[in-house]
Amino acid sequence: MQDINVLKSIKVLYVEDEPITRKQVCKFLSKRVGKVFEAENGKDGIKKFIEFKPDIIITDLVMPYMNGIEMMKKLREDGFDCPFIITSALSDSGTILETVDLKIDKYLIKPINVDILLDSLTQIAAKIIERKTDSIVLKDNLMLTEDMKNELEVEIRNIYSKYLKKVIGKGAKLIKVFINGREIEIFAKENFTILEESLLSTGYHYKSIEVVRKTIYDNTIHEVENQISELINRKVSVKEIEISPKEKFERILIKII
Repeated sequence: MQDINVLKSIKVLYVEDEPITRKQVCKFLSKRVGKVFEAENGKDGIKKFIEFKPDIIITDLVMPYMNGIEMMKKLREDGFDCPFIITSALSDSGTILETVDLKIDKYLIKPINVDILLDSLTQIAAKIIERKTDSIVLKDNLMLTEDMKNELEVEIRNIYSKYLKKVIGKGAKLIKVFINGREIEIFAKENFTILEESLLSTGYHYKSIEVVRKTIYDNTIHEVENQISELINRKVSVKEIEISPKEKFERILIKII
């Protein structure tokens, strides 16, 4: 288990034309992130971005010389995919939609809620570290190592085993869990009920069993999502449910968001 501080691992550029706000926010951030650079408008922001190559940009929208949207458009046109967090007093839907088109990561209405800002920075920083290291950051400051991965796979296996017994009434003969990057694969074999086994022995009804199982899982799998999310302190979402009655196995693919 490797203990890290994700915020201390990133560089942030804060673009704000109001000097008092800029100094206050920069002072706040400087105690929590690796490096903070400041710019007073979009034009200055582009210059500082090229010079310091920050990991994340926090920017206001209404600024002289070049506003926040113009700055973002220019950086996107030049091929930069740096994450953006918008902090603005503007809350009209048109402005928000325009920034969404520029693939921003968060839109915060002023006055800034520092807890939400830090939470947003932490989530973005975790994803940046994951891309750079090909690993997973859990619970803000825990890097997933091989030993921790093995422990989590066992815990997720237990979660799924209990889930099966609850919704189907029968556990599986074999359950394996694989964590690969930001994807969790759960493989279960031979977990059919006596009734299902009887139907399968006739050589028919494969599709019927598949449809019934899929319907049950579609309506209850959120229990597994919630428990895994709580376990790793990251949102997860079921990506695919594969049921193969003829081969007597099922596979659940879960995406770590």
